[in-house]
Amino acid sequence: MKSPLQNVIRSKGTVVHTINPEASVGAAVRHMARLNVGSVVVMNGGAVAGLLSERQVIAGLARGMDSLDRTAVRDLMDPTPPLVAPNTSVGIAMSLMTERFTRHLPVVDRGELVGIVSIGDLTRWVTRSLQGEVEALQSYIVGAYQ
Repeated sequence: MKSPLQNVIRSKGTVVHTINPEASVGAAVRHMARLNVGSVVVMNGGAVAGLLSERQVIAGLARGMDSLDRTAVRDLMDPTPPLVAPNTSVGIAMSLMTERFTRHLPVVDRGELVGIVSIGDLTRWVTRSLQGEVEALQSYIVGAYQ
């Protein structure tokens, strides 16, 4: 849990799916479905302008949004998603996700988007790390009694 996010990103890859704030929510939803992702980072030029996730789309529909194709991403996105640095620990990132009720964190280094991590990425990382520790302990215990 002390591993920095840069290790997670290196393991999963640096591809980040983005969209323009003026795009329609319908275009964003189709993009997310095609890529099988739960969010897209909203970029305005080279800067992170927000985050659009499945959650914002569902909330928009629940509030009576009349059309996915006539609603702009900027109208539904979270304009202030938590942004984290590559050296942020996995544990801190997971705590931030819990506190902010988000499943995705854009990773920014000196203002440049360098990756994104999801709760699935982080739980997978923690599970693999714990499995490695279990195997090391089992090896130690077995070796101690031979």
